Amino acid sequence: IRILNIRPVYQPGIQLEPGRYNLEVSRSGYETARLTTQIVDRDVTVPVTLERTPEPREPTQYRLTVRADPSNARVRLVDSPFTYQPGVRLPPGSYVVEVTRSGYEPKRVTVRIANRDVTERVTLERIAVAPPTPTPTPTRPGEWSIGSLRIEGSMATHDRAEIQRVFGAYVGRAVTRDMLLDGALQVYRTTGMTLGFVVRTRPAGAAELQARVVRRSRQTYESSIPIITRAQLERSGFAVSVQ
Repeated sequence: IRILNIRPVYQPGIQLEPGRYNLEVSRSGYETARLTTQIVDRDVTVPVTLERTPEPREPTQYRLTVRADPSNARVRLVDSPFTYQPGVRLPPGSYVVEVTRSGYEPKRVTVRIANRDVTERVTLERIAVAPPTPTPTPTRPGEWSIGSLRIEGSMATHDRAEIQRVFGAYVGRAVTRDMLLDGALQVYRTTGMTLGFVVRTRPAGAAELQARVVRRSRQTYESSIPIITRAQLERSGFAVSVQ
């Protein structure tokens, strides 16, 4: 307790001359009270009741939970004093969430917290990985490792499909001239066409097999196909050139 407008220090029952006095009553944890009292011609007792100081209120916070896919991705808050953990409490505002995982494209999303808990779902996309370059199959003299097939020239759709069916099976394999002759004989028996081949080799990698029609034994599909042997097929135009 202090008397603000005189020098003497207050003590209970202090003797004062008549007049007006400004009082201050304070205590830790309570609101300070200031009041004025008047002494005229008798003793004065002044009752003072202090009010407790209100407890400081914590700022309102809400929970943030990030549901990441994959579930073991790393989640962090960008440029924020808060450290993310599932259900972290945050005051209202905007937050940038970054989700990362090895083998996936990183992703950032902005999350707005207003007046409730927030659950944010973030799905990462896998990083596209180029398939490994196939290793050419080692070949012996007279063999070619075929990496692709090209069918040249105009022909009926079913004839082209037959060539693709027979020689498409050679892609990814090492073939010889005799194997190409066997395949050409098979195509001849179903289409009546004699095929010739060009094997285009590459310094590194598998070769390209080009197939083209060199002779047709029938003019219409109603006509029959003459039966010939391997030797006759070779004499009718079958050939393999290497470039």
